[in-house]
Amino acid sequence: MSSVDIDDVFGGITEAKSMLQTSYMKPGHYYMVVRKIKLDKNRKKKIFVAIEATVLHVLDGDNGQGHRVGADVSQIIMEEWDGFLGDCKAAFSCMLQCPEDDIDLKACKLVCGADQPCEGVLVEVYARNKTTKSDKDFTVVTYKRVISDEQALEEIGAEILERYGIELEAEDEDEDEE
Repeated sequence: MSSVDIDDVFGGITEAKSMLQTSYMKPGHYYMVVRKIKLDKNRKKKIFVAIEATVLHVLDGDNGQGHRVGADVSQIIMEEWDGFLGDCKAAFSCMLQCPEDDIDLKACKLVCGADQPCEGVLVEVYARNKTTKSDKDFTVVTYKRVISDEQALEEIGAEILERYGIELEAEDEDEDEE
């Protein structure tokens, strides 16, 4: 159990502007499955949110410099960053498929809590490097959308989905008959 007070960390989420500026993910355009979202502290006692995922399909691997299929990646969003709340809001609203205005303290507690509602969600992610005024690179990550089951089967393929333990919703064949 985390020793971080989630009320203190996400108290201002409803007022945050959505903007994702992160590091630790390599540039590229990917389909990923979310494995876990956690709120924690690093060894320097700095608070962060980690979005852990597995790459299932590479749309653009940044000329071979990006992640490969099967790579386990973590996007780290540090609380000390100006865009922390907005970064979290953008990612969480995409994964939960809800308007950004619906991301409040309760939603943050749900996403980072034991229930893990984003676990298993297939998302399209775009990451690119950006240079700061102080000439340092950081990676901007954008969660574009949740991938439909049909698109996952078509573009990722049943073999890859099965290899990484992804079970899609079975369509009810009797549904059309009613």
